[in-house]
Amino acid sequence: MSDDNSGIGPDGRFDQAQNWSPGEDQTAAGHVPPPQPVQPAQPMPPAQPAQSAQPAQMWGDATQNLAQQPGSGYTQPQDFTQQSPASGYTPPPQVPGSGGPWSGWEQQGQPGPQPSFPPLPTADAEPGSRGPGRRIAVATGIGVVGIIGLATVLLLNQTGASGAAKVNNAAATPKPSGFQPTATTPAGDAKQTAAAFLADWQSGNFSAAAQYTDDPTDAQTVLSAYRTGLNLSGLQLTEQNATAAGVVSFSVSASVSSTGTIAAGASTAASASTSAAATTGTASSTASGSATSATGTWAYTSQLTAYKKNGGWYVKWDPTMVAPNVSTTVHPVALAVEPGAGKVTDASGNDLSASSQAALQNIATLMKKNTTTGQGTAGLEIALEDSSGKIVSGSAKVLTNAVSTGVVKTTIDPSLETVATAAVAELPRSSMVVLRPSTGAILAIANSTGTSDVALTGTLAPGSSMKVITTTGLLADGLLSNGINTAVGCPLVETVQGVKIHNSTDSANSASGTEDFEPNNTPFSTDFSMSCNNAFTQWWTQMAGGKLAGAASTYYGLNEPWDIGLGSKGTYFSMPTDQSGSELAEELYGQGLVEANPLSMASVAATVDTGSFHQPYLVDGLTDKTTATALPSTVKSQLYTVMREVITSGTAAAVGFGSGVYGKTGTAEADANKDKNPNGWMIVFDPSKDLAIAAVVVDSNFGAKTAGPEVNYVLQHS
Repeated sequence: MSDDNSGIGPDGRFDQAQNWSPGEDQTAAGHVPPPQPVQPAQPMPPAQPAQSAQPAQMWGDATQNLAQQPGSGYTQPQDFTQQSPASGYTPPPQVPGSGGPWSGWEQQGQPGPQPSFPPLPTADAEPGSRGPGRRIAVATGIGVVGIIGLATVLLLNQTGASGAAKVNNAAATPKPSGFQPTATTPAGDAKQTAAAFLADWQSGNFSAAAQYTDDPTDAQTVLSAYRTGLNLSGLQLTEQNATAAGVVSFSVSASVSSTGTIAAGASTAASASTSAAATTGTASSTASGSATSATGTWAYTSQLTAYKKNGGWYVKWDPTMVAPNVSTTVHPVALAVEPGAGKVTDASGNDLSASSQAALQNIATLMKKNTTTGQGTAGLEIALEDSSGKIVSGSAKVLTNAVSTGVVKTTIDPSLETVATAAVAELPRSSMVVLRPSTGAILAIANSTGTSDVALTGTLAPGSSMKVITTTGLLADGLLSNGINTAVGCPLVETVQGVKIHNSTDSANSASGTEDFEPNNTPFSTDFSMSCNNAFTQWWTQMAGGKLAGAASTYYGLNEPWDIGLGSKGTYFSMPTDQSGSELAEELYGQGLVEANPLSMASVAATVDTGSFHQPYLVDGLTDKTTATALPSTVKSQLYTVMREVITSGTAAAVGFGSGVYGKTGTAEADANKDKNPNGWMIVFDPSKDLAIAAVVVDSNFGAKTAGPEVNYVLQHS
């Protein structure tokens, strides 16, 4: 019998002793019926044993939800309240993750067929939906208790229909809040509570699922964002184990589709080396053959905690039970990763992966991963997105890797690559880059065997090859009143803020104080061709305020990141923009904090050749290239003059370069070198061949003796 119909008032209904009492109108007539004998109470049938609830059950069968049927006396429970201290129950502690964005979440085997996912509810649960206060029927039929309850309901309905009585004002016993499991153990009750929650989550009834938790508002927000961000088409939640402490583990198998696309190489995963074999995801392109969308299955395990308070059971709300690291403001999203390149070749179609040059092999690897070709099948990642729509760095989990079928052809010229490889083989620790000045195309990249890729990644002082940039600044700023014919002396020692700077401390004449120097009436062009350092250091006050760095960036595109086609921008030249004093004085002749490599210095030579900077590149069609201001025509012509003088009568005169070649030697002291020898540099350009070359030989000798002959070899064989 329902608790709220336990007494009879003076309207002529059964009281608690099952005695008939007349209504007030009958009492007024003077009629008093004789007393009736009290009937003994009927024994209640024994409770049926609890059965484990399965998440696949939708908890909506009529025989299992009598309390929800019309006329059953069922009252929708009130909103959840805080746990009462009087309940005597303390929820078990949550188990935190062990570190990392996805720690503690095991991958599962390939799931079976996925259920169809119903539309997302836009309002509260429909009548008959399941919420706290519902008891799960565990018998196969209604049962004796159900029959008695149903009979009572019918009897009361019939009595009320007669219109001859009124309802007693006796207080009803309040119904307990929360879910009402029927198991005989705490673990069983927790499992039934979890099953009810998981069933509504799986069916997409997030409003009803949230009501099983102790934070319905937050729960509904997170569950809805989970479905939207993953573009769910199916979800299967399966209970596994339950403990007496209320911890229930369950597996998740989510059928997801990409809601966004990221370019190849733009993976948000913490590690780009994640193997697809370690996941259970599968991906496929769209029916139209697009490589910009993907679908797959995300499978993992999770757990929740169910506990009892105020006479009912609740799921302790924790957003991370939905997916790792999820919160009210961070939710998972499915991202399609566009395929990269299946093959990377030189200009003639030869596979760079098969090259003998490690630098070209590395280029092939990077381009395969990072170059978007629009051909192949997109990969699939699950990443975390914050409330502002930004992907949380390092949060992604790779479900499937993209399948790339496209071919990328680079600008590498196989003939020049062969010649450059032979040239750097002459001396150990040699590196070289060959460019086409008219376009900026990279034609050859070579490093001697056993040498790292200094050609592209080296960070070395450029030595006196930097004097090309310094001279550009001096001429452009009008500091040389008569241009390169201005008389500029080069003293043995230039003292700057207490620091003594020599022309060449490695010179055999330095110890005796008879090293090379130039008198005060020496034309600046001679200072340049003979590479006398202190003809440059003395300008440190006039070049302060970032003028040297400004010349490098304004005319040569240096000190700026370049995208040469590897999928991301890189820095190939760097120098401070705010130096002064002795540091700036050293930078004026290519020492101090200036760092460069053959790629950036070959670009310097190429810029002088054409008079305009063309950013180096490896693949045609790049749109995000760095630009610079063209050299003033008078500056270009004067640079031609001094760089030709280097070849004919200056430091490189003994190398044997042919006519029409312009260049600059460089020797950079480096204390870090194993043998304490300087690094030798040589940069040249030959307008007739449309070639610019830069080479460095680390820990060697003067540039004219080491890098010079290697560069000349390439020019003679091209």
